[in-house]
Amino acid sequence: MWTPYSQFPKPHALHYGHALAVGGPPFPLPRRWPNTGRATIGLALLLPRLCAGIGSVRGSTHLQPAMATQLRFRSALALVTGAGSGIGRAVSMRLAREGAAVAVCDLDGAAARETVRLLGGPGSEKGASREAHAAFPADVSEAGTARRLLEQVQACFSRPPSVIVSCAGVTRDEFLLHMSEDDWDKVIAVNLKGVFLVTQAAAQALVSSGCHGSIVNISSIVGKVGNMGQANYAASKAGVIGLTQAVALELGRCGRCGCILGI
Repeated sequence: MWTPYSQFPKPHALHYGHALAVGGPPFPLPRRWPNTGRATIGLALLLPRLCAGIGSVRGSTHLQPAMATQLRFRSALALVTGAGSGIGRAVSMRLAREGAAVAVCDLDGAAARETVRLLGGPGSEKGASREAHAAFPADVSEAGTARRLLEQVQACFSRPPSVIVSCAGVTRDEFLLHMSEDDWDKVIAVNLKGVFLVTQAAAQALVSSGCHGSIVNISSIVGKVGNMGQANYAASKAGVIGLTQAVALELGRCGRCGCILGI
């Protein structure tokens, strides 16, 4: 058996790709989250700080939960992948609560539509406007699908998303001696290639439109410390960290790119 996430000495940390690009220091999480549920809440609390501006948090050592009441994303359009459940759904709900219109993307279309319902989208009891949120079923590991996703979001909302959060991810755990090539390829395709494709398509849309935006990629502490039985997952998440740092250097003048290391 491999080491449970809960036993890691440092459950997760945060790397600011944009801060690296401008010479700033990393911004560490201020507390440990003892279980996955709290970690999900913690990421949802932290993400608005990353999207809203690096300068306001550089050097800070504390998060302020009271800031949840602020509508910092009143005019923002957010695209969240992997939003049908888990961290992606929690992030979508937090962004919507702070005023953003959310394009909910997930491989499972029914799960994406359920998230929209929870956000107060079309047909929900909360009575939000039909333009508030929308669901987009998509496999982010396919290049053509990722490009079409951005096109569909722009067509639906008449603008590109200004906040892009890549949460889509899978696991195919097995010890190295028994791991199949298919299990390796699947995890790399979704967790790393999918983040690359969505980041590239989103960046192209932002640059073409002349808009500024924030790109946030969800990685994992496993990408830094490894974990038994997760060679494929660790490699994919380590790749996301490197990808984010490189993208931040390239896009530092027209947007932000950051990476959160979850448990």
